[in-house]
Amino acid sequence: MSNLYDIKKIRSDFPQLTIKLKKNPLIYLDSAATTLKPKEVIDKLSDLYLFKTANIHRAAHELSQNLSTDYETARENVANFINAKQNEVIFTKGTTESINFVAQSYAKYFSKGSEIIISSLEHHSNILPWQNIAKEYGLVLKFIKCLPSGELDFNHFTSLISKKTKLLALTICSNALGIINPVKDYINVAKKNKIKILLDAAQSISSNITDVKKLDADFLVFSGHKIFAPTGIGVLWVKENLLETLKPYQVGGGMISSVDKNSYALACAPYRFEAGTPPIVQAISLGHALNYVKNIGLQNIHDYEKSLLTALDEGLSKIDGVKIIGPLKSRVNICSFTVEGVHSSDIGQLLSVQGICVRTGNHCAQPLVVEELGINTGLTRISLSIYNNLEEVVACVDSVKKCLEMLR
Repeated sequence: MSNLYDIKKIRSDFPQLTIKLKKNPLIYLDSAATTLKPKEVIDKLSDLYLFKTANIHRAAHELSQNLSTDYETARENVANFINAKQNEVIFTKGTTESINFVAQSYAKYFSKGSEIIISSLEHHSNILPWQNIAKEYGLVLKFIKCLPSGELDFNHFTSLISKKTKLLALTICSNALGIINPVKDYINVAKKNKIKILLDAAQSISSNITDVKKLDADFLVFSGHKIFAPTGIGVLWVKENLLETLKPYQVGGGMISSVDKNSYALACAPYRFEAGTPPIVQAISLGHALNYVKNIGLQNIHDYEKSLLTALDEGLSKIDGVKIIGPLKSRVNICSFTVEGVHSSDIGQLLSVQGICVRTGNHCAQPLVVEELGINTGLTRISLSIYNNLEEVVACVDSVKKCLEMLR
């Protein structure tokens, strides 16, 4: 980890860390659900609404022209962040919409009986869209099983492939467990079998370097709110050679080059996929959030969060009855655990009284938690980010121990 990682400076960038919950200093350990926002992103958001409100790509006046430039600069920032071409970046309202976009737009290339492979680690947002089109078009949905460790069974994946397999939709990082999948291995096999690949980068985007050229998938999605940007903004990356083959998810203003009473002609990509007034302010704020992350350095972030995760695992593993799901070597910034005879919601509520915010339950991953892992009491998930420190980790471990003493 770089000596330039200044945790005091970083913490000072996040105003919400100064608040108290029930007279206790806030310890925010729920960043896998959504990250806190740095002041410079909040200030940019405020400045845009206070002094720069306009619509884009539509007017000749200066406000519109300036905002249009800022919006396209944000697209360029996203493209640079994931090593993509600018025209490959489509703004959506989030990961969920991005996946639905691909499911609905690419469905025309499937025939009855075509197969889609997803994993048992997936967030519901990467399950339900495929279930919907499977029912609508008569497709077959296959799930990669998990090993007892919570990691995916790669051999099972290879056994699922057939000549009818058309798409692999896979998360890079499990939102429930923090396990990083070796997605390049899956991509290599998929490519050999002429299978298209969609990667869900929602949970990995804030701490792992994402290079779409090296990954060589066909689609990649993520949400801004999980990387220090506002809610309501997401990204769909589409490999350039597929842009002309995709049917727009929705139609309306701003995505056409001409219209008459009988027909319309589409604008070029990516504009043909952004019907209506887009999330302008959110997109521009996302661009600033990505620059904030780049200034710290993703490798520095990864190393710092891993050091905190190691300390967290070591502390929790010493508490009688705590079972951490997933090996430390395979996880980034998330520790999910169970306690025999104790429901996760009870732990979460007692921690909240002490000002500690964690997530409990099935984490929008019921096929994983309930069906694969057989857990009916939910997981307690502690998720770390760039603004957490070792003192918070120690306090959390101590609080978990106290909670369990009370509950027992």
